[in-house]
Amino acid sequence: MKHVNISIIGGGVSGLAAAVASAQSGARVTVFEKNDRVGKKLLATGNGRCNLANTGKPVYFGDTAFALETLKAMPVEKVLQFLDSLGLPCRAEESGRVYPACNQAAAVLDVLRFHLEKSGVVIRTGCTVNAIRKKENGFQLQTSQGTYSADKVIVCCGGSAAPKLGGTDATGLLTAFGCTRVPDHPALTPLETEKAPIKGLSGLRLSAVLTLCDGKTPVERTAGEVLFADYGISGVCTMQLARTAA
Repeated sequence: MKHVNISIIGGGVSGLAAAVASAQSGARVTVFEKNDRVGKKLLATGNGRCNLANTGKPVYFGDTAFALETLKAMPVEKVLQFLDSLGLPCRAEESGRVYPACNQAAAVLDVLRFHLEKSGVVIRTGCTVNAIRKKENGFQLQTSQGTYSADKVIVCCGGSAAPKLGGTDATGLLTAFGCTRVPDHPALTPLETEKAPIKGLSGLRLSAVLTLCDGKTPVERTAGEVLFADYGISGVCTMQLARTAA
């Protein structure tokens, strides 16, 4: 029986989960990651707790129809079943946000890496994919470490957010195949504020109500967890306002 060779570009949580699922289906899998190790962004998500899913009502600020179709194909219940099958118990907070039961992002990466090794998935770190070319029998990947062939390719490069953690814009790999690129806009980011009113509060985390104003006119209000920093504020509550502020 011929095994399907699958190349996965990107060693973030989506790429690693795709690698595990593909290997479980019997494919031979190779993951290409440009950083020196996989899962860098994963370890930073959810303030180190790794927000895996949300059981609340879906809210999306882009193409809602596309988002709903995607969630229909892979509802949160299936995501949690997949994680549970890997041996990662999760819990949902009252707000609907789902975290690993141990509240440690490192546990998510450990579980994924365990199954990757168990399944014989090859991980090539420090390897940048520069181009994907369609061939008669599959694809050819041109990388910084040479040329590789694959029957199928899964692109999981993420986005350009958090460049210090390896975020990069790799959409050129897909636009070459005719995919449309939607322009980037800041979202889910901390906010800079006047420093005098928050002096001495850096590191403080608490529940609060935030109001975004245009001059003196209130524009939007959110409630939730706020984290104070030297430059301003962060946390879930803040990030809900960031999209509007941008």
